[in-house]
Amino acid sequence: MLIGLPLHLGATDTGLLVVAVIVQAGMQIALCVIVVVLATDNQKLLEKDGDMDCTERRRQFDKFMRDSLGPLLSCLVLMMWTLCVLKEFRHIGDFLLAVWNLPRGSDTILAVNERTRRVRLEQISLQRCVMATCSGAVQFTVATTLLVVGSKWLASTVSLTDLLLNAVALQFIMEIDELVFHVLCSVKIKTITTSLHPLALPRRIVLPHRVPFRALMMIFLWIGFSIVILQVFLTPNFNLMDTARAAQCSSAAGA
Repeated sequence: MLIGLPLHLGATDTGLLVVAVIVQAGMQIALCVIVVVLATDNQKLLEKDGDMDCTERRRQFDKFMRDSLGPLLSCLVLMMWTLCVLKEFRHIGDFLLAVWNLPRGSDTILAVNERTRRVRLEQISLQRCVMATCSGAVQFTVATTLLVVGSKWLASTVSLTDLLLNAVALQFIMEIDELVFHVLCSVKIKTITTSLHPLALPRRIVLPHRVPFRALMMIFLWIGFSIVILQVFLTPNFNLMDTARAAQCSSAAGA
């Protein structure tokens, strides 16, 4: 949003801002690809057949399923991961709604708010609105990819320690944008960002009697996503582990 605005950033600060955007996008896309590969490898190891590693697999599955600790931790981690992604969805949605709520014009116009003395966007050009929408779409795509692939990765992890570490790693990927902003952007850019007046959200997103539409939608989405993820990813893997444990125990008993 700041690139190209009449804020007197200068060539150096503008270049740093462009570099930060490129680095953020590149790192998030690269890490998404790595998570896809890791999730696929995890699932292949989980579904591996044969007698070569049967004893080790049985020991690993028994440890994970003991006292239902592994399934419980998997459910909790996946529910928390869903909350983390929904927080990103809400942030992206609020940004896009606020941008679309701004008056359109041929140019982007800035003004100083008389009450807060902060710089605010009075009007946004169509080109800048399209750029902001594309930026939000890219962030939404990355978040959706991480929700699906990250959930698959977590659901196919059968080590309690690795399960917690993988969840932390996924959350780290979600926070790359803030990390890049605080490290690569100059103090001038940070000062301008904090001095901008918050964009106003459309009033129509609040239902009658001040019912918070966004909060209610997030609750239903969280419940819905959690149920789908548990049914699509977790339940088949739990059944696979139970079947593998029973078959290995039978083989060992017959021998």
